[in-house]
Amino acid sequence: MNGKTDRKTRLALVADRGADFRQAASRALIPGTGWKCETASTIREARDKIVLLRPEVLVLEAEMPGNENGEFVQRLLQYHPMPVVLVARQEAALVPGADMTLLLRPLDEPRM
Repeated sequence: MNGKTDRKTRLALVADRGADFRQAASRALIPGTGWKCETASTIREARDKIVLLRPEVLVLEAEMPGNENGEFVQRLLQYHPMPVVLVARQEAALVPGADMTLLLRPLDEPRM
């Protein structure tokens, strides 16, 4: 594998500390929809996968360590612009001018 995704298959990266959420998100992006899901359990792992795989969208736990005050997202969007879905327990600040959506927990699979 050369780190690039077949463009017929779109790639989403789900970065969340919770294994249950990562698994649910992976199931939501089921085969046959044209989407593949990669997961990361830390900001460092997410960063590495973004650089290597170039996903089309990032689903990110807003409260994940390493993203204090949205710093990871702000840096990410400077170098790898992409839509970001922030998943948070409470209202979180969005990066002005960025293609971002906020989902509040708890989430059920149909909302994903």
